[in-house]
Amino acid sequence: MSEYQYYEFQALDRRLTQTEQAAIAELSSRVHLTATSASFVYNYSDLPASPEKVLEQYFDAMLYISNWGSRRLMFRFPIELLQVDAIKPYCVPFATTVMTTDKYALLDISYDKEEGEWIDSGEGLLTGMIGLRDAILRGDYRVLYLAWLRACSDQIDFDDEDEDDYEGEAINANTPEPPVPPGLQRLDAGLEAFIEFFEIDPLWVEAGAANSASIAEVTDPIEQWVQMLPEADCKRYLLRVMRGESNLAMQITSDLRRRFGAFGPTPRRPKSRTVRQLYAVVKKQQQRIAEEQRQAAELSRLKRLKALAAQEPAMWDRVTTHIHRRDSKGYRDAVSLLRELREVAEFQGTQTAFAAHIEQIRQQFSTLRSFLSLMNTAGLIKQ
Repeated sequence: MSEYQYYEFQALDRRLTQTEQAAIAELSSRVHLTATSASFVYNYSDLPASPEKVLEQYFDAMLYISNWGSRRLMFRFPIELLQVDAIKPYCVPFATTVMTTDKYALLDISYDKEEGEWIDSGEGLLTGMIGLRDAILRGDYRVLYLAWLRACSDQIDFDDEDEDDYEGEAINANTPEPPVPPGLQRLDAGLEAFIEFFEIDPLWVEAGAANSASIAEVTDPIEQWVQMLPEADCKRYLLRVMRGESNLAMQITSDLRRRFGAFGPTPRRPKSRTVRQLYAVVKKQQQRIAEEQRQAAELSRLKRLKALAAQEPAMWDRVTTHIHRRDSKGYRDAVSLLRELREVAEFQGTQTAFAAHIEQIRQQFSTLRSFLSLMNTAGLIKQ
């Protein structure tokens, strides 16, 4: 089976120049290029350039996926717009990292599965998550918290009794969770796509959301802040709007948050939990679901046995009919019915009558060695 690798880049804040498009086209003959995007598909080779460098130089978002299980989502941010210190608590080595340059901050979220699955197309996946970049710029860190949960469930062996002793690890069972963002109970389409892309366990999401405030509790009072602005600042912002500066709304909001954030609502801050405490919540839910599934399976089994019990006489007749066919399929069908009849006997408490039927069949067909061998293998008789 051939490999499959898919890279997609998107430019969001501006269109690529003709010179930039020509430079990207020279990278690979496999490129599908527009003024705002570039995608590459490889089956036997790889992108002949560092995807991080391509992103930093030309684009604002990148998605990578392979059929052996690697998945990656990266965003480029203007360094002056991103609160890097606020993002760092969500970072985990080999899972979520942030790198800064003079002009940009590059957020890298990645995940490598032990066993991949065949994927024949990654097209459209990045578009479904592109809004997460703006959300991060607005200070909505739900996607970062979800990525942190993914790292917890993937990197920690909760069955290892010595896990608590691994204090030197970047993340362990005693690691406290980062600030829980508001709004985790109601996820938008971009966050749902992110959860699906990185295969985050819904039970971990549910456990994390239990301590998440509602969006309404922490919404910035933009109108109030604008009323507090001096007239000179309002004119300065208006002039920048007329000049068509990119990302201006984000920059103004960031400025207002720095200046007037103390006048905004103060969200509730629940006590931070450790990774092991979060896992305890997940484990409890797993046990509840497993018990519900067990009960449902048992009810289904009892319903099936009651239906079979009503057909018991006819089933014994069918056993004989199958045996009289004198072929391997007939013998297998007969044994299959006898297994079901054994379950019915255990259900009704009629094992003695069942044993008498089996003995009668053995005597009647004592010369059919193949059939008796199958009965022996099924534990119906002992030869």
